[in-house]
Amino acid sequence: MSFTLLLRLVFFLLAALAVAALSTQNDARPHFVRAQDDPPAVPGPRTTNVELVLEDNGKESLPRLMLPVQVGSTGATVNTYLSGGNSDCIFSTASFDPTNSTTAIGRQRVFRNPYGGSSSGDLLADTLETGGISISNYTMGSIKGPNRFGVCGIRWLKEGATSLFGRSAAYRSFVYPYKSSGAIVRATFGLALDLNGASTFSLGTSLHEVASDHWVRVDTEAPGSWSMHGAIAGVADYMTINPAMTSIMVSPEQATEIMHSIGVVPVVDSNEDVIATYLCTQPPSIVVTIGNVNVSLTRTVLTYAKDKDGRCILPITGTKGYNDIPMMGTPFIASLKELVFDYDELALGIVPL
Repeated sequence: MSFTLLLRLVFFLLAALAVAALSTQNDARPHFVRAQDDPPAVPGPRTTNVELVLEDNGKESLPRLMLPVQVGSTGATVNTYLSGGNSDCIFSTASFDPTNSTTAIGRQRVFRNPYGGSSSGDLLADTLETGGISISNYTMGSIKGPNRFGVCGIRWLKEGATSLFGRSAAYRSFVYPYKSSGAIVRATFGLALDLNGASTFSLGTSLHEVASDHWVRVDTEAPGSWSMHGAIAGVADYMTINPAMTSIMVSPEQATEIMHSIGVVPVVDSNEDVIATYLCTQPPSIVVTIGNVNVSLTRTVLTYAKDKDGRCILPITGTKGYNDIPMMGTPFIASLKELVFDYDELALGIVPL
């Protein structure tokens, strides 16, 4: 199995974790509502901005954003994926080897490898620094392997749920220890993704003011993913925000319906996924609606990826075997000024261009 295919399977599995609980609760999906009160404030004496790294996936895919973090006594920098499928931070030993860190403390525990491998991971505590804000004794996972890899989860935990490391609902994503340690006042972070310039992660604050009617609350009965009701090109469904996705991932049936609604022809590629291409001079118009906010996918997003014939590839994929709610990744986030995650209010702030 190629490393590219392995990574694809990794993020598909992590994405599936984030939405699987929605399918097993009952047939009636929860009702997600927009916040009606004042928007959550995001003050804090300690905030940080750090430039994101965009993973080069080749011409046929949009990039995946990665957050540079520094780990351990050596300050090893690991470009880390932000995943909607878990709540913890996990690093491969090729990216960060805890045996080389004088501040690493073993937890004498193992956790299940979430990537489908037969080996388990080791728990340890060490220093984790994001944009100059450093906290010690941060519990993280370590998986032995030759490939450089890091992932930190943005999923919040509902009451009664536990993370991969056995954490309870008092723990809300990898940013929460920064608040509990006093490093930041509010458990928030923002993503500003620019495919042609500097992309920024803000911890403990937001880069832009979010209008009061541009906050969308998630339902606390949901399994912990950033899910809400919306529509893609008029095709309504629930959707989950997952920055680890390089496309908008939907089922083959949803992809066909969306493609017909925007006037492009769906085709089945060699992976048996439903895709569409078009002349780059004539990209389709696609509007994503969440709450009161209409987000038009930008021309840059719609003309970024190209096939071998120079035709632009629609950043919406009907993935074979995927039959759950749409997963919103790079195309959606890159069509905004900023996307703000507030764990104290469990609200998503959308700042349109």
